[in-house]
Amino acid sequence: RYAVGFQKNPQPEHHLSITDNGPAMTFNLDQQPLVTLPIAPASYTGDFTLVLGNTVGDAAYATARFAHFAYTSTQDASILTSVPTPLQTMYKAQVPGYGCDTGAGQWSEPQYQNVSDTTIDCGTHNMSLATTTNSTYITRERFYNHFGDFAPHYAVSVEIDLTHLVGGCAGIETNEPEFGTMGLAFYICADHTWQAIDYQNADDTIASGTLLDHGVWHGASLVNLQSTTLHGTAIIQINGRQVSIINDPEIFPTKHIDLVQYTTSTSGGSADYSQFVYTPLAG
Repeated sequence: RYAVGFQKNPQPEHHLSITDNGPAMTFNLDQQPLVTLPIAPASYTGDFTLVLGNTVGDAAYATARFAHFAYTSTQDASILTSVPTPLQTMYKAQVPGYGCDTGAGQWSEPQYQNVSDTTIDCGTHNMSLATTTNSTYITRERFYNHFGDFAPHYAVSVEIDLTHLVGGCAGIETNEPEFGTMGLAFYICADHTWQAIDYQNADDTIASGTLLDHGVWHGASLVNLQSTTLHGTAIIQINGRQVSIINDPEIFPTKHIDLVQYTTSTSGGSADYSQFVYTPLAG
């Protein structure tokens, strides 16, 4: 996968176009450029293909209507575009999450085994992620940076308010590959415990992970949680205090970072997230 993103204002009809400029290709949506990527050009183009995919499982059918197809040859070498440098800069979101972050960051809609049991609410100062019932599954809100581009070494932090997450835990999951639910999750819990859990080869249930470390944290219900990935280790800080170092030589290259939570309360619960910061680090 070269890049990924999500529409903030999806519509039933869109205009898609691709411009092949030698060593780079630009992808456009509704006449606006989305991303330019360094893609090695083929020796020749034999055909073009209109494609249709289904992202909601084999039980559902997908249909689409295509119209106004156009091809324009550009032989002028002066239009060739130089290969862009990948964006690796700090990214901040006062209010993170799908439909809440007003910046260029890419967020997916909340991921949960039963989507109808999860809601997201964009407040003035934070994003509230709620699960309406208790479950054995984890609720996820995925961050893809600009287009799914992450540095090998980075720090990510977020402020989490646990006031309304009775009997639950919330946190960050890092080092997740493109597919699956593998990664390192770091939770702070309403009972003032914290957990570091390895979800390698997991099935997205709470119990499927391996507990790597745990402890107790002190203070109010509003907590700053930070995870730093650096040379095969993950360093965990709570309110600026280092609580754990996880050594894992099999840490995956990151394709997305998740805000994660779960609750064991029969009435469900919610956690509030704010001050999200992703910082790439020198290797």
